[in-house]
Amino acid sequence: MTSKLLKTLFILVLVGVFLVIVVSRTPAAWAAWGIHKVAPNVWFTGVSGTLWKGQAASAQVDLGSDSIALGEMKWKLKPLSLLILSPCMDLSTQLPGQSISGKFCRSISGNNKVKDLSVDAPMALFSKVSPINGTGAVSLQIASASFDGEAIKDLNGQASWQNANVHVEGQWFNLGSFGAELSDDDQGGALANITDIAGPYTLDMNATWAPGKPWQTKGKVTPKPGVPEVVIQALQVFGEDVGGGAYVVQFP
Repeated sequence: MTSKLLKTLFILVLVGVFLVIVVSRTPAAWAAWGIHKVAPNVWFTGVSGTLWKGQAASAQVDLGSDSIALGEMKWKLKPLSLLILSPCMDLSTQLPGQSISGKFCRSISGNNKVKDLSVDAPMALFSKVSPINGTGAVSLQIASASFDGEAIKDLNGQASWQNANVHVEGQWFNLGSFGAELSDDDQGGALANITDIAGPYTLDMNATWAPGKPWQTKGKVTPKPGVPEVVIQALQVFGEDVGGGAYVVQFP
């Protein structure tokens, strides 16, 4: 029994060493090709290094007619993750005022998983994928999430929008700061429970989003004293007065 166990361990060590040698000598272009294969709208230039540890001078994500610059990208593959047929890599990108890092895995069944994802970026980055034209700083922390095709599953995370300002009908409005708890909605989309942190509004809203579908938001907004009259008038037109100075609003 002991000899069989030692033999199995020896074989595993040999396989592990073989994988390390192969991965450490495979050109980084294979990693860039693999990422593009999984996410066809992600592009790289200036790829260097190896499959195990490499980088791209610049990367971008195409979203229809728009593109999001990710800046310099670096990755480090976990060679032993190949043993369980679920390759994983630590990946990070960097631009002035914008950083993204996390662990990305792909299972043998073709599902993608994200762990410990951290995104810090200006709101302008997210304005390209949302109907909001705004400024401020956005922080996104995803403890875990998985993707079955385009369906989002097992989402667990948090987000915040600090010093939020939005541009509506030619005017800028200060909204304050907000936070959100993120989860999946059991229908392949993401659900955000949004509350206020500080600012001129008390907020209790839900927002949902799914790939290929628009954002939908609904909840209660309570303006505090000093809010511009034009905002109150807009809430009276587009929201439902539920008393106590609060309005239920829905978009779209």
